[in-house]
Parts: sequence; C-alpha cells; structure tokens
Amino acid sequence: MGTVGANPPFSAHSNANFSLQLKRFSGASKENPEAHLRQLKYAKEISKWDDLQALCYAGLQMDGKAAEWFSNNNFTRWEAFEKAFLERFGLDPSKMLTALSRRVQGKDESVKDYADALRTLARCSSNKHVEAMLQHFFLEGLKEKVREFVLTRRPTTFEQAVAEGEYYEDHFLKRNKKIGRAHRLNSSHTVISYAVFCLKKK
Repeated sequence: MGTVGANPPFSAHSNANFSLQLKRFSGASKENPEAHLRQLKYAKEISKWDDLQALCYAGLQMDGKAAEWFSNNNFTRWEAFEKAFLERFGLDPSKMLTALSRRVQGKDESVKDYADALRTLARCSSNKHVEAMLQHFFLEGLKEKVREFVLTRRPTTFEQAVAEGEYYEDHFLKRNKKIGRAHRLNSSHTVISYAVFCLKKK
C-alpha cells in the first residue's frame, strides 16, 4: 500500500481536539457502507491527512471480509479507494427488494433496530413510494404477536407502524419479562423456604 514517509499517520497532521471514534466495518449486510465511508471522509478532512494517511486509517477500521478485501488491494489514491469500496460493499438497487423481503426481525432485535435496518436497506431507493414500501416489509417481517397488535392499530405510515411496535414492546413485552422474573424469584424463594423447613424438622 506504500509508506507514509516522514509524517506518521495520526500525529503530525491530526487535530488534537478531535476524538476519532468510528464504528468498525466488516462488510456485513446490516451495515451501511455509505455512512461508514462518509465518516472516514470526515476524519480525513478534520485531521488533514493526505491520501496515504487516510488509507492507513481506513484499513485499520475494517474487520472480516472487508479487511481481507482491503489487504488484497494496493490503494494509493483516496478516490480510487472510495470508488472500489462502494462497488464492493454498496447496495445494488436491483437487489434491494429481495434484501427487504428476506429481512425479518431477529429474536432479540428491538423494533427500533429492525426498522433502522430496513431504512438502511432502502437507502438507495429512487421509488417515490418508499415509505409505503418500508411499511409493507416492516409489517411482514415483525414478530407475530407484535405484528398482530400493530395491525389492530391500523397505522397509515411507516413511522406510525414503528411507533405502535415500540409501544407494544415497551408496555407488553417488557412488562411480561418483569412478571416472569418475579415469578422465578418467588419460585426460588418457595424452594429455599421449604428446604429450611425440612432442615428444622430434622
């Protein structure tokens, strides 16, 4: 990839008052490559790095298949890296509908995180009805009980559907978890009390 030379990557031209705290990028489907690249560009501009310094930093922020891809390329110019990065990891608009139809809410995934993941997948859409499209796929992929509740509320927009899902999550799912924990604690207390009673009888 070349050598930086006399200027260390992150000292001579760095802004001492700027703390670099970027999320690492692995190339996973749930990640947003455009947002990651934008953050790298901000870091490059604020820190006043040249191309090689910025490329060194970009490589250090990658994991997994993204890190492997980066190491297999000998980037020396930032513009070439930007173009190649988006070609490799950017979302192909022609595959967006397939990706949305396959995306469902994970077992431990919150409604908000699930909605954000759909927004990320639809980021390249030129469809003027993108909100209606998001609402459709959001409802299709929700957990069954959450979906049943949201449908009874008859939301008319994607944002309303998300808000209703979050309401159910906050007022029903979390309350049920608290009740379950309390029940388990009471059961444990009953077992301990019975054990103590048996010991006293002996």
